[in-house]
Amino acid sequence: MKNTFVGQGSIRLEPRDLEMFRAIDSQGAKTSGELSNEFWNEKSRKAHAGFQRIRKLIETGYLERGNPKLLYVTTKAKELLNQASGVEEVRNVA
Repeated sequence: MKNTFVGQGSIRLEPRDLEMFRAIDSQGAKTSGELSNEFWNEKSRKAHAGFQRIRKLIETGYLERGNPKLLYVTTKAKELLNQASGVEEVRNVA
């Protein structure tokens, strides 16, 4: 059985999406080219699918573009990573 995570918006998140979020989060930022090379075969038609997937993740608020072409995970994606790993955010109450 394939694990999938349903996020907000019109996208069904796949385990590969979470792995991309983790990779970006651990390095601080990545370009779409780096993600495509890491998660899709750049010499195949799937490379185009990778760029399309990244665009969709931006449109649904999981990734955001930075300057100049860097991608960052959003708070929405970080919360999802925390849920997926079973870690709950601890908030201080003043």
